[in-house]
Amino acid sequence: MKIFGLEFKFNGFDLWHNGNFDPASKVNKSGDTMEGGLVLPASTADGTPLNIPHGSNPTAPSNGDIWTTTTSIMARINGVTRTMAHTATWSTVSQAEAEAGTATTNRLWSALRVAQAISVRLPTKLSQLENDIGAGAGLSIIPSSTEPTLNTGDWWYQEL
Repeated sequence: MKIFGLEFKFNGFDLWHNGNFDPASKVNKSGDTMEGGLVLPASTADGTPLNIPHGSNPTAPSNGDIWTTTTSIMARINGVTRTMAHTATWSTVSQAEAEAGTATTNRLWSALRVAQAISVRLPTKLSQLENDIGAGAGLSIIPSSTEPTLNTGDWWYQEL
């Protein structure tokens, strides 16, 4: 800013005035909508650039809303309120638990554990499959290298 043809500064900084400041281009502290993205600086040992104090759940959140309570951080996504999971205290399912299939608490599953849970339940021979699909129904699956005598509904699996 020039006054009487001289640069006028305060503590080395330019002064804002109606020639170089447009209040409509600034974000209003009481609430505003930005037309572009907001990039915040990285956190440091002195603090973080964003803080959302704990409050209560809004009665009618809108998509994109994010809030915290004393127990969770939540977000409204596609019409559904989602609680962000803090998985640091979750344990990983063991092979024994995966194969038994009895754990009921929220746990972390690796692809290996899922495969182990499935493979322990897959039949490894035809007699297991017969027990599963024909239990008490009179269905028989007969593995044999030669054609056996079949009853109605029986299946023959030729072993080569």
